[in-house]
Amino acid sequence: MAGRGCHVPLNQYNGYGMAGKLLNLIIPRYQNGFYPLLLRKKALAVFTVGLLGLNMLSNGAGLGIFAGSVSSSDLVALTNQERAAAGLSSLQVDARLTSAAHAKAQNIFTYQYWSHYGPNGETPWQFILGQGYEYVYAGENLAKGFSSSEAVHNAWMASVTHRDNIMSGNYRDIGIAVVEGTLLGDPVILVVQMFGTLQSAPAVSTIPSPPVSAQPSVQAQAGTVPQQVSISIDYPEPESTIADNEMVLYGTADGPVESVIVTDNAQDESSIECTEGEWSYRPESPWSEGVHDVIVSDEDRSVTDSVSFTIDTLPPSVAEGDVTITYSPDGKGVSVSVTPDDTTAQVVLVAGNFTVLLEKDDDGGYSAEVLGSELSEADEVLLAASDQVGNTSEVDITNLVKNVLGEQTGHSQAGGLVLGIGDFSSLVTKLAIIGIGTLLVIDVVYLFKLNILHTRGKTIIHMALWVLLLCVGLFVDRAGTIL
Repeated sequence: MAGRGCHVPLNQYNGYGMAGKLLNLIIPRYQNGFYPLLLRKKALAVFTVGLLGLNMLSNGAGLGIFAGSVSSSDLVALTNQERAAAGLSSLQVDARLTSAAHAKAQNIFTYQYWSHYGPNGETPWQFILGQGYEYVYAGENLAKGFSSSEAVHNAWMASVTHRDNIMSGNYRDIGIAVVEGTLLGDPVILVVQMFGTLQSAPAVSTIPSPPVSAQPSVQAQAGTVPQQVSISIDYPEPESTIADNEMVLYGTADGPVESVIVTDNAQDESSIECTEGEWSYRPESPWSEGVHDVIVSDEDRSVTDSVSFTIDTLPPSVAEGDVTITYSPDGKGVSVSVTPDDTTAQVVLVAGNFTVLLEKDDDGGYSAEVLGSELSEADEVLLAASDQVGNTSEVDITNLVKNVLGEQTGHSQAGGLVLGIGDFSSLVTKLAIIGIGTLLVIDVVYLFKLNILHTRGKTIIHMALWVLLLCVGLFVDRAGTIL
């Protein structure tokens, strides 16, 4: 009778051999005391320490690993989704607000404070105004210590004051900075979200009343009271620069003035009809580039007004050959630098919804450090150079950026190897918890079939609780803080 056991290979039962060892790892059986080796305390302790260590590396010392999971473009999209659902208009990314948010973030790291107001009296508004954004409404949200855009947004939406900023109908523009650094001793991802609405210049619906001229003309006639004549140029403003070579010069005249004479740069003269005290002038051909000294007078040239302005319709020139892109030494993104022909220009990098203002150096060049994740998410990456009157030129640097990201060994266009470690960490964590959960299910099924589930019930409950706590600890975002 003992020989009947020879019909089944011995290594299926005795725990030795490759198949037996594998079964002992995952199946409750007599040879392992009905306690799979992978579900024992030592194995679970190893899993716990390993997974926590990997996630601490991602969220702590290797903060840049998860940097790509908090994205300014995602936060803008989430904000506009909330506004659209409430019937509000979408906010437009403004380069000046984005630059102000970056400046605020750097100030927080420099002076090590966690507040809307800095230790030296810094206010959110000074950063916004400092970038040339003359606002009528402005607001700021802050967050630190979160590891995903959704967690940041959800925390803001759960706060009444932060939600009011996101959902305010007063705002038209938005700018967000996501910056890594050490704050008060802890490595953090800092998020600065700024809102604003520009001051609007009053629309000109009618020609304003002319001011009293300082050069009246007196026509003395016997037995009558002389009438005063005045001429005024109402547009453009003196010493202004205008990016429109089709602009209309206009003004008013008071007194018996039927026409005015417009002289441009002491050469070109035109006689313009004056109707009901109003006149306007645009040359037959567009205004030439450069300075214009214009004099407007009556027919007798006895009363005049003058204005000097500049026509500038030529944008700063930026060519692809002027752009230099290198991979950042820290492995987090790329360094973009350019030297436009106009050293007073504003240069902005635009990648999808992400916008960053390049900073000017002492040599007239402009540069910025940009995370690889921000660039890889965009189908198109542009550099836009604008002068002080809004003339803008663009150069497409998408291929340059992709080539630099792709040339790095071990880096991908999704942000590189460093960012990939964060994805690897998340994947390993998910697979490990799914695997352990699957083993628990197998254990319960086998113990039930063997009719000994009641003897292991307490152990299974403990392991299930461990899996639940591990899920909470690893999948719930690190505790963040908002202001």
